[in-house]
Amino acid sequence: MSKLDSRLPARYKVDHLDDGVSVVICTRDRPDDLRHALVSVLNSSYRDFELIVVDQSTTELSKSLVEESTAVDNRIRYIRDPGKGLSRARNIGSMRSGGQIIVFTDDDCRVNYDWLELMVAGLREDRSAGLAYGTVEPVPHDTRTGFIVGFAPMRRRRLIGRLGKLHDSGIGASMAIRREVLTRVGPFDEMLGAGAYLSSAEDCDMAYRILAGGFALLHLPEAKVLHYGWRDFQSGRNLMRRTYVAVGAAYTKPLRTGDLVGALLLGRELAMAIGTVAQALIRRQRPLGVGRLVALFVGILKSFELPVQNRPLVYKSLETP
Repeated sequence: MSKLDSRLPARYKVDHLDDGVSVVICTRDRPDDLRHALVSVLNSSYRDFELIVVDQSTTELSKSLVEESTAVDNRIRYIRDPGKGLSRARNIGSMRSGGQIIVFTDDDCRVNYDWLELMVAGLREDRSAGLAYGTVEPVPHDTRTGFIVGFAPMRRRRLIGRLGKLHDSGIGASMAIRREVLTRVGPFDEMLGAGAYLSSAEDCDMAYRILAGGFALLHLPEAKVLHYGWRDFQSGRNLMRRTYVAVGAAYTKPLRTGDLVGALLLGRELAMAIGTVAQALIRRQRPLGVGRLVALFVGILKSFELPVQNRPLVYKSLETP
């Protein structure tokens, strides 16, 4: 394992956490990507923060990298988690962090110099906001062979109420949440998200629960991260199928507790999937896009395989008595 490169700042001592800011990066077996993510966060214009790495890797490479980096910058804390699942890792990072504002990015991202400063400022300027999403910009890539998931809000926006989720598609690679909000609405649903029973939609589920809890949701397009998570179309099709299964299950969950806005959100997803199929039939195009529609129905069915608890609104594990 090569050392962190020379772009890291000189050793930086944190005397205090200004209003308490923690950055959490969850990683699993991507030490090379993690190295670049760490460097970009540590070089941020905003300085007073702790950086927590939650490592679910099956090798010691990421651990060695992080331990090496702590000799350069003591803002970093390493947490080894023998479990699996992005939501689980984010919950561990949140619980072990000291910040009142918890900011998340992914190990295959590199953040802009002012990303953290802008994310923190957004929540500090609007004390009624519980969550902020920034831009996730795919790096240049060959769109003929694959794709990278992103989120590009057109303008700054403040969403409120359950129906606000109709106008949100933010993703967890650029996300900041107030600690008090997690106390109110509960942790990430550990049955949702990469590595879980339903392998996506943990971020849209959290956003909906925060809006339902009476907090505002912000879009901050100027706060940018670069996403390097390229996928070829074959693996991408499998990813999108799993994503829509999870989306179907995520929006069925509030519906099962009597929240009819969940039905509206689910109905919109189904309508868009049906519209895609209809458009393909009219234009005689292939593929028809039936997979998205089928995946949503699979997600609805999978929801009923899991018990739901109301406060907080999360799925219970099948292993939970």
